[in-house]
Amino acid sequence: MEKLVFSYQETDGYTYSYDKFVTFEYSSKDDFLFDVFEKWKEVCRDDYSKVKILNFIFKAEDLEYLEQNVITLEEWFNNNKTEYEKNI
Repeated sequence: MEKLVFSYQETDGYTYSYDKFVTFEYSSKDDFLFDVFEKWKEVCRDDYSKVKILNFIFKAEDLEYLEQNVITLEEWFNNNKTEYEKNI
C-alpha cells in the first residue's frame, strides 16, 4: 500500500477558499488514478455525473487536475517541508 495525499480547494466561490489535504492508502497512485478514470467511463452521462471512490466524490471538473492533486506522502513532504537554521 502506498501512502497518498489528495489536495483540493474548499470554497463557496465568493467569500472563502482554502486548501484541504486528505491522506489515504491505496495500492499505488497509478492504480488509484486508473480506478477513478475507469469508474468515470462507466458512469459518465454528462458534466454533472459524479464518481465515488473511497470517500471521495469526483465531478468532471475535478478530473482535469486529479493527477497533480494526488501525490505520494513523500512528494507532499518534500514539496512542503520548511527549511530552517538551527540556532544553538
